[in-house]
Formats: sequence, C-alpha cells, structure tokens
Amino acid sequence: MTKVFNKRNAKRITAVVLALISIVSTIFILPANAAAKEVTVTFDYAYDTGGNIIKFVKYTEHDGYVVGTVGEELCRIYADGKDAYCIEPGHSLFSGNTLTTDASAAWNALSKAQKKAVNLALLFGKSGNGADLGGTVGQKWIATQLVVWEFCTGCRDASTFKLKNSKFIDGITAGGSNPGVKSNYDKIIAKFNDYNVIPSFAYETQANAKSNVKELKYSDGKYTLTLTDSNKILSDYTFKKTGDVSVSISGNQITLTSSKAIDTPVVFSAEKKMPKVTGTLIACGASSKQDVVTGGQSDTETKTAYFAVKTSS
Repeated sequence: MTKVFNKRNAKRITAVVLALISIVSTIFILPANAAAKEVTVTFDYAYDTGGNIIKFVKYTEHDGYVVGTVGEELCRIYADGKDAYCIEPGHSLFSGNTLTTDASAAWNALSKAQKKAVNLALLFGKSGNGADLGGTVGQKWIATQLVVWEFCTGCRDASTFKLKNSKFIDGITAGGSNPGVKSNYDKIIAKFNDYNVIPSFAYETQANAKSNVKELKYSDGKYTLTLTDSNKILSDYTFKKTGDVSVSISGNQITLTSSKAIDTPVVFSAEKKMPKVTGTLIACGASSKQDVVTGGQSDTETKTAYFAVKTSS
C-alpha cells in the first residue's frame, strides 16, 4: 500500500483514514508504558460488499481542514499492523510515517467524557462488537471511525450521546449512499442510546430498590411474579438466581419463582452486557502529523440495575 500512496504523490488521506483509538481504565487516562516507542503507519483501502472502494459522496470539512471531497477514496489506517482510528480529521498522515506512543497532544486535550465516549465507540464498533455488525471489515471500520470523529470534534455530545452535527456521516452516506456503512453506524448509535437505560421495573440504586419492594404471589404451591420491561432491553442485562428466587426471561418479561416464603426482601442486581476486550488503549502522535489511537479496553463503569422482591404475607 506504500507504493499506492506514493504514486498518488502522497495524496491527503487523513480525511479518509481511520486511526485506532484507545482509552484507559476508570478515569480514562493513558497509563505510562515502560518506554515510549515509535509505530509505523500503513494503509489499505476500505471496500464494500461489492468489492468497490468506499468513497466520500459529499464535501466535508472540520475546523478549517478538508476531511473529504466528492469521490475521494477511504482507506483504513494501521499502526504497526494494528487497526487505528483517527482523532484529528483532516490532518495529514502518510504511509511510512512514524508516530510515538503516549505522545498525542490531541488525545490529552480531550475531556474525560470524550475519552470514555471514544472508548465506548470502539467497544460498540468494530473493535469490540464487530461480530454483530454487518458487511465488510471496511464498512465496520468506517462506521466506527465516524462515531469516533463525532465525539472527538464535539459533533456528538460526549455526555448525552446526542448528535449535534451530522456532517461526518452525511459525507459518506448522503442520498442513501454506502448503506452498509450507515447500517453499522446506526447499530453503534443504538448501543449508545441504550447504554444508560435500565429495565423499567428496576432502579439505579439498591436503596431505591429496597424502598419499592415487589411481591411474589402464592399459587399452586409456589410464589411467582412476572414483570414486564416497557423499555424492551431485558436482553441487554444478565439476571442470576438470588437466594431461593429463580429467574426466567421470555421476550420483555421476567418471571421470578420461589418455593419458599421470603419475609426479608431479596435484592437482585442485573449487570448490563458489554463487549469484553483485552489489551491497553494507547494514543500515538507527532506534532506535525495526524494523531491516532490503537488498542482497546473493557468498560469499567458497567451499568447495574436493582430491584427487590419478597413474598406476600
């Protein structure tokens, strides 16, 4: 791929390149490695399911930099052969360039909320949830990159996850173009929309759950209770048997069963299912080049929902 880009006279590719982003642990501050090192940047084209190179369909710019022009081809970016996502859309980066780990001024300038949101974009996107996305690796990668760009630039709010400016996704999918990218982008955003949502019958704290205890009713030799989740996200949570109360889930309903009376409320805690990844997120940068991030890490602030039950007197 180096020859490809050299023949194009080092054509600007930052707008069409993705740099793998990484975020760190609970406070999302990158850990210090034993020693900083240089990584080498390479590229490859991003293809759709028809074998065509995916291209910009609308002129896109940000902060005075041209991110993409109509017909410009999108390329995936690698750092030492590992997927990478750009965090400075429109800045220059060429095949063969070297970046230094733990040396990204652009990453350091992001807020804690932005770093967390970018990490979630990777978890919900190709890096952590690629198996649930569709199409080619290029379509998955571009969709992930678009969401990373949105959070890094403020086009999507890092706290509420609400879209404020659609220019990046429009640049690739306007007019119904590149539907495979749009489909994956929508799936990633759907994960964000559900990230802070808990089952409608549950509470965010154990104290609130204990103040709103639900009762299992006696019938046919056992105590049972069926709860319906109007938020329709039961499948996103893991429920386990607690005490003598067993659990079964069907669609948006959960049924609790006990063969014994329960005088003291039993508190259930249900943890949100999140993609699990191994490794460390590392930002790579250089003062005159586009910064990227590579790696990934599991979410350390997984949402937990609570509800309490007992048997009727």
